[in-house]
Amino acid sequence: MKCLIGATIFIFASWVPVFAQINNDLQRCIDEGKKNNFALVDRYCRTALKSDTLTDVDRSIIFYVLGKTSFDRGQYDQSIVHLTQVIQLNKKSSIAYNARGNAYARKNQFDRAIADNTEAIRLDPRMSAAYASRGYAYYAGK
Repeated sequence: MKCLIGATIFIFASWVPVFAQINNDLQRCIDEGKKNNFALVDRYCRTALKSDTLTDVDRSIIFYVLGKTSFDRGQYDQSIVHLTQVIQLNKKSSIAYNARGNAYARKNQFDRAIADNTEAIRLDPRMSAAYASRGYAYYAGK
């Protein structure tokens, strides 16, 4: 019995650094995204995505950070790709719909922007940013 317990502890202990590193890369992805440090966002987010142990919530956070930083770089097509991945993982993400709507608006695809911001409003009627973004898309699309 001692051998089995010892083996179990050894196996668990050997995985702890792997989980810590994954968590570390995920946290760094988020932290560098807040700072708009584009090079490090790519590095840490893409490293974190290689993990097989991420939850859908973890993945959606990573794709959101990648989508936001792509938007901030003016890479609207890439931003739309990443934000679509967030929506596929979490169809109730009003924040992702609003952000993707903003990317569509920057590409002058106002009908898509209006549709995404309308969905963001449906999911979260208190999201004032979605109303503002939708209003801009209506105005700019005239």
